[in-house]
Amino acid sequence: MKQRDAKYRPPTLPDVLLEHLEELAILSIQRRKLLFDPDVILCEFLPHEGRIAAHWDGLVVGADDSVALAKERLDSPDPWDVYAAARVWIELGKPKTWEILERVATVDETAVPGWREALRRVPHELMRDRFPDGPPPGETSPVLDVLVFALGWHRLLPENVLTELVRHADHSVRRNAARTIGWGMVSPQKAGHLTGVLRLDGDQDVRRAALWSAALVVPDETASWCRDRIRSGEVDPFTVRVLGLLGGPEDTGLVEGLIASSRGAIPAAIRALGDLGDTRVVESLIEILTTADEGIRRAARYALQTLIGAALPRPRKSSTEALFEEEDEVPTTAALKAFWAEASRAYTKHERWLRGRPFPGGEDAWNQPMESLWRSSLLSPKDEIEWLRREVPDGFF
Repeated sequence: MKQRDAKYRPPTLPDVLLEHLEELAILSIQRRKLLFDPDVILCEFLPHEGRIAAHWDGLVVGADDSVALAKERLDSPDPWDVYAAARVWIELGKPKTWEILERVATVDETAVPGWREALRRVPHELMRDRFPDGPPPGETSPVLDVLVFALGWHRLLPENVLTELVRHADHSVRRNAARTIGWGMVSPQKAGHLTGVLRLDGDQDVRRAALWSAALVVPDETASWCRDRIRSGEVDPFTVRVLGLLGGPEDTGLVEGLIASSRGAIPAAIRALGDLGDTRVVESLIEILTTADEGIRRAARYALQTLIGAALPRPRKSSTEALFEEEDEVPTTAALKAFWAEASRAYTKHERWLRGRPFPGGEDAWNQPMESLWRSSLLSPKDEIEWLRREVPDGFF
């Protein structure tokens, strides 16, 4: 029998490679949602990673053809298609540093998120090899916009470079520099200094990114800073949101005060009441559902779902009277009042709750809902879930 050539590779099928590439993008979008899903536990999330890996393996098998296909799709109008194509091109095509820089320099603003995502998801060793000294001197946006974020994620942004970037003329560069500070590249003391400077920046996006980095580095101090800002009357809705995530029932009164005194921060304050986990505000939230302002009602629905969502009654499909409003799946006001009059007895008044369960829960990480795992990691950082702690939900800022 003739021995098979060790270098032989079966022919690749373009349609199959295209399917792998498209699935890489689609599954990555789903992954973003699953990272913070209240109904998916960690051991259910990890098989999704396996599905992504399986499609990646299919692209690796047809590496040369996969790279050719990816290069054709680098100019796609969809940022997630750009992400998948750029990742394949960089990992499997192994372009030189100058080739990556040249390509990124020409991308449209709408494609920048896709390139950021691609470069933060490629192997650490590849980024370290291509950019050993951080972003090359003299680069401007969109190259800096992409590289600062990606190199920061890989913790490959030198401290002296980061110190210069916080004073960069481009607000998008300062914003990304602010984001990276919370990812453990510099000491807490240095991080405190840099975020302190950036929290006074003239651009709102930069200030918010700096505040969140401070929250990741020193959560207790950041919660105190948020309280002081709210008491001073200088209230940014994002500051209220951060306090909701880092504070506790002891902050309920402070946040409730905003609903009466700060028009611009009312929706943020209502949402923060849900995040604080204090079920003593449930009756007030039910009353808020009767307001005429849809934005405020939406915030109240969010808060109720965040507080007791898992415990809320579900409608019977055959019922002619809809218990839930179809678009948001929250019971009507009358149904909620009747439900809470009975259900409130089961809640300890001074504990913190998340979707009808005590928070933080006592279950191990493996069996904890992804949302709860992320939320608890903010309060009690753990090395094994640091990868999740650094993420934020879509639209977070």
